[in-house]
Amino acid sequence: MKTIIATTTLFAASVMAANAATVLIGLDMDAASDLTGAYTNTGSNFSIESSGGIDGSWAQINGPLTGGKTDGFGNAGAGQNVAVGLWIKSDYDASDLSSYAHTTDANWGYQGIWSSAGTLTGDRTVSIGLAANGTIRLNCEGKGAINSSQTIAKGQWTHIAFSYVGGDMRLYINGEQVNQRSITNNSEGINYSGWGKLSLATATKDMQSGAPTWKGGIDNLTVWAVSDSNDAAAAIKAASSIPEPSAFGLLAGIGALALAVSRRRRSRKLA
Repeated sequence: MKTIIATTTLFAASVMAANAATVLIGLDMDAASDLTGAYTNTGSNFSIESSGGIDGSWAQINGPLTGGKTDGFGNAGAGQNVAVGLWIKSDYDASDLSSYAHTTDANWGYQGIWSSAGTLTGDRTVSIGLAANGTIRLNCEGKGAINSSQTIAKGQWTHIAFSYVGGDMRLYINGEQVNQRSITNNSEGINYSGWGKLSLATATKDMQSGAPTWKGGIDNLTVWAVSDSNDAAAAIKAASSIPEPSAFGLLAGIGALALAVSRRRRSRKLA
């Protein structure tokens, strides 16, 4: 029982740690309304699966979706630092994509998973995707890009995230920072308010002809306004610590078993 209490307390503390960041967009993918109304041509491109997600339902997406979601992000003023995190489960890995890799550098070409599209002069598209070599790539169009050192396993839930604070962009996998890059001219692409839409399962970038667009599961997508890099890291860490339903079920099962044993012992003493 102490283990259950300790685990629950730890989880609650991790969630509280993220409260310093302000949620601008939160999509838990528990209902089709999370995507309908924001995206077009979604009828045959995604479905909401009833179980097997991170905390319940999740969206199965066959890209590219068109359109985007803007709800909430308009609250970010000019110069706003942001962080973005989401759970993904890809139907592809390097064995499926390597033949479509960029001919110069396998890090370059990727399937777009999430992207922003600026609408103001000077804004840059920011995107994160699955590279042809199986790594995760974060790209600020025209300003710079970074890749994770590790590859993503096909069919396995993985939390990916990034933050933009000042002239600094950081990439995270499962709550841990895996790469970082400073952008010297941060008047474009960093700290701006013109992300006109937030898109999912976008087109491929710098891959060879015929490359498939992203396909797989997406769950618990969050965009935060953050004050600094520590704020972003705490929010991302907490979001990546959400246990899958099986973990909740295990805790519940242990609790029920402990309660049953306790009652049985008490009944024997009374007898």
